Amino acid sequence: IGSSVTTAADADASVTTAADTEAPAARRETGEVAGDRGPSSGTTTATAPPGAERPQLVASALGATVDVWESPSESPAPERTLAASDEASGMIVLLVKQQLGPTWIEVYLPTAPAGTTGWVRQDQVSVSQHGYRIVVSRSAHTLTLYEFTDARLVAPVSIGAADAPAAAAGLYVKDLVETPSPDGPYGRYAYGLSGSGNRLEQFDAGAGVVAIHGLPDGTEAGGDAATGSLGVDEEALDQMVTEIGVPLGTPVLFTD
Repeated sequence: IGSSVTTAADADASVTTAADTEAPAARRETGEVAGDRGPSSGTTTATAPPGAERPQLVASALGATVDVWESPSESPAPERTLAASDEASGMIVLLVKQQLGPTWIEVYLPTAPAGTTGWVRQDQVSVSQHGYRIVVSRSAHTLTLYEFTDARLVAPVSIGAADAPAAAAGLYVKDLVETPSPDGPYGRYAYGLSGSGNRLEQFDAGAGVVAIHGLPDGTEAGGDAATGSLGVDEEALDQMVTEIGVPLGTPVLFTD
């Protein structure tokens, strides 16, 4: 899943295409990724997360909705249905927990609370893979982006007191939006995280967004913050979006 950006104008766009899914791999093959120059400078690097040497699977909706069951079942009635129109990006992206035969996939859901799982049918999604993980160190206040076990970027991160996500299994990047106000509290871009709504009107209001986002002009990243979620400076965020192309479905892990 590529790093195409949703803006306020196209929030109702259809789900991701095959071209979007293949974009990050294509850029790596052509050597156009900023990480070829080595990781950005930072004060520390975290240890690559367990299992980082293996690819991460991501399921993307083929249509405007995805049916979800609590367990693999032949029952025709799902327990719930996810809608692309409920997501800020207009896409349904699901982090894969496990696959069961040719029919069923257990996934982490984008909805609250973070870490909630369900089962979807493979004929309703396309499955892709990538090697990215994000590790946030609470004590060092750093965000490290890994591609498999290689640290591609290390940046200071400000951790908000109210809106920072709680550490949860299955927390992941579910959307990427260009905020309504580049000069506002979230900067130009924001990677929305699972377990939250992150409606575009929240970005416009500057409150209640759970995301990896930019910072207002003149604000330095690092340390604890009274507002915001996970704030990094615009240079680091721009590298994540426009140069590296962090894919949707990237897990977000916390360390002490």
